[in-house]
Amino acid sequence: MASFAFILLVCAVFDDSATPAEWNESLQLYTRLSDQTIRWRSEGWGDTRVGKYGLTVGEDALADSPVPKFMLWGDSMVEALQVPDRDKITFVFNRISGGDPVHGISWGRGGMGVADYYFIMPHYQRVVSNVQANVVLLRGFNDVTPMMDSGTHARFHCDPLGFDDSTMAVPTWAGLVIGPWIRALYLEPLHFLYAGLRRHNFRFAPSTATQALAQPGTVSSDCDLEQAWRYLVAEMKQRSGVPLSFVYCPPDSPAFRDGKVFVQAGPVPEVELFRSICKESGVGFIDMTPRFNAHYEQTGRFPRGFFNSPPGTGHLNAEGQRMIAEALLEYFREQSQ
Repeated sequence: MASFAFILLVCAVFDDSATPAEWNESLQLYTRLSDQTIRWRSEGWGDTRVGKYGLTVGEDALADSPVPKFMLWGDSMVEALQVPDRDKITFVFNRISGGDPVHGISWGRGGMGVADYYFIMPHYQRVVSNVQANVVLLRGFNDVTPMMDSGTHARFHCDPLGFDDSTMAVPTWAGLVIGPWIRALYLEPLHFLYAGLRRHNFRFAPSTATQALAQPGTVSSDCDLEQAWRYLVAEMKQRSGVPLSFVYCPPDSPAFRDGKVFVQAGPVPEVELFRSICKESGVGFIDMTPRFNAHYEQTGRFPRGFFNSPPGTGHLNAEGQRMIAEALLEYFREQSQ
């Protein structure tokens, strides 16, 4: 019994925590359970304190404040469980800007894409006051490419062009009821073990096994990428209702591959196409590639990777988060002149 208690104690410090959800009546939406701290240890080392509306503590109070603000939308890059709250993009932005010209609030969830933000954005527009702009962070272009497999999330399709939320999953009864208890009693190791065992098909005699291979998302042959992106940018701009901008994070530059550092040289056609569509549509576009590359060339450090993960891979570390905050501050101050 003492050994089991010791294991739970160690896991409570060194293991990732569960992230149960709850129904938020004001938002009419499922959000992260409030009044919890999410531990993240498998990549980086962060504690994320969750408050009202499923927002990070501190920014939840800012949501009710009348001060002008922007909302940053993104996937796990914006959620940034891998770093402490003080190192997340909008926390850094608010600290170095002093609220001039705006404050920032972030909404990020792992696995989400632009189609998800399209449906979720109106819910937060009901409760977050004085939003002056929306910013969408793109980790590459997968989440703005039509017909990409998005699992249980909303989809962007092109036949016809549009967004579909019929595939968006909601938390199960077990997740809503049992999840908070698993979290409160630090039983995540047992839960993760059980979930892992369920995914395995154990065989105790020689036999032939069928292996299911993941199918990469592909662009429909009927889809014109330029037309699809023009539609997406126009629809997101209309849904935003306030000035909209995209921040592009290159998925692989700089990166560490096969013992060598890869740095993107020259323009990328897809980036230039998306940039031109944004410009023609009156939508902002920030490409982080030059800033990331210059940072590596000057310091030898990557914007991704942690002490417990491969360098140049995975999620944004504190330096990557800070560089985006600085780029956003420059952008907003230029726009306010």
